[in-house]
This record gives sequence, structure tokens and C-alpha cells, in this order.
Amino acid sequence: MAKQPAIGTPAPVLAVVNGVPTTTSLDVALHFGKRHDNVVRAIESLLPQLPPVTRLNFEASDYTDATGRALPMYRLTRDGFTLLAMGFTGARALEFKLDYLDAFNRMEAELARQAQALAARAGARALPKPAIRSREDLSFARYDKDGHWRNWSVEPRCRQWEDGIERGEAFFREVAELAAHDEDEAYDALRFVFGRGWASSTNGSSQWSTGHPGEETGFAAALARAALDGLRARRGGAEPFDPDRKQKPGRPRKGGSKRGALGPSSATFH
Repeated sequence: MAKQPAIGTPAPVLAVVNGVPTTTSLDVALHFGKRHDNVVRAIESLLPQLPPVTRLNFEASDYTDATGRALPMYRLTRDGFTLLAMGFTGARALEFKLDYLDAFNRMEAELARQAQALAARAGARALPKPAIRSREDLSFARYDKDGHWRNWSVEPRCRQWEDGIERGEAFFREVAELAAHDEDEAYDALRFVFGRGWASSTNGSSQWSTGHPGEETGFAAALARAALDGLRARRGGAEPFDPDRKQKPGRPRKGGSKRGALGPSSATFH
């Protein structure tokens, strides 16, 4: 558990500057109950005794007091604070020093955690994308808890139609990659997406959706075959269908885009 400042003592105030936790002579004076001009004087007496590289732990600055005057202050790193606080004595000086060092420790630990999280995310982005070679590789499909294959396992999370367009296009690119490797697998994936196949239940299990008209009438299978034909044509260099390629007579555009009952028209896939 983090050590708490003494009752009535202002907590140490730190700020991250260029990725480094720092404090100011103003905050040090407040925490230790000292006059700020005396703290500045102590810093300026200390600086000539330090090697040039160590002086970098003290950055001269200024602040504006209540009367509007610009007065000098210093920004200190952890090492700068430690060197300054060495000269502080008194019955509670050690306790105040420990409060400050604890604050530095906690901030440095948090910065390290954030850096590690960023590195992990960057590493994950740098990993090669797994090849789509079967339905099991599709990000929008999985087995449910009963072992039934769900060809569509994506829960709705978009408030507007447009919010899901990019995600849907990415799903289609997965199917296109799968079709280039194994058309039978892509056909099964598309047929059961169109026809729903196994329908998910609210408890996380699935049951066979025998009453879905797209599957019963063969419409889902026909759509899947047509999609595979289209993907073959794309690979052969055919021009992709663009529903917004030209304005049809008697059907004026509204707002520069065409929308139907199911939202905006799909973008072109490559």
C-alpha cells in the first residue's frame, strides 16, 4: 500500500515532462513547509558544486505570483529532488522525503507500465497477419460453447449503419482470401452466413435454424455460388461492380450517395 502523507501535509505534486517525472521548487517548498525563496537559494547554492551533467536535473524557470510578478523557480527530476532534499533537516524532514520518493516511485512505475503496454500493442501490430485457409480462420466465425460452428458470431455494436462499414469490408476481404485458397470453404462460410445456419441463443449456445427462408429455399446457396463466381472474376481482372457508378434515369441522388433499406451502399472491394 502506498504511504500516505502526514496529516495536514500537502501531497507531493509531480508532472511528466518529456517522459520524465518532475516536481517544482514551489511544490517542494509547499510540501516541506518552507519559504520558496529559501528553496531557490538552496538550489542556487547547490548548483556550482555539481558536475555539468548533474545540473541538468535542475531546469530554471519562472512563475507568476499573486501580484503578477514573474519570479524564478526550478523544475527538478527525481535526482535533483534527492540532491536538494539531502540538506533538509528537522523532525519530520525524513518523512516528507519518503513521501516524495514514494510519489516518484509510483509515477515511474505507471510510466513503465504504459510503455510496456504500448510496446506490446506495437509488437502485436508488427506480427504477420495469419493466413485465412479455412473457416476456422475467419474472425467473424467460431464454435459456440456446445461445439456448434457459428458462421456469424459478431454481436451488433454499431449505433449507426455507417459505423460498421469498415468492419464489414474487412470481413469480406477475409472471405475473398479464403476463396482464393479454398472455394469450398468459402462457399460454406457464405452460404451459412446468408442462411444463418446455426442461430445463436442468448445463453451462448446455438441451435439449427431450420426455418430460415434463405436456407430452406436455396436462396442462400445461390447467393454463395454467385459470390464465388464474382470473386473468381475479380481475380481474373474483372471490374468490380459499383452501385454508384452512374445515375439512373428517373432516380435522382440525395446527398451524393445511394441508400436503401439496409443502409448505405457497399464500398468497392479490392
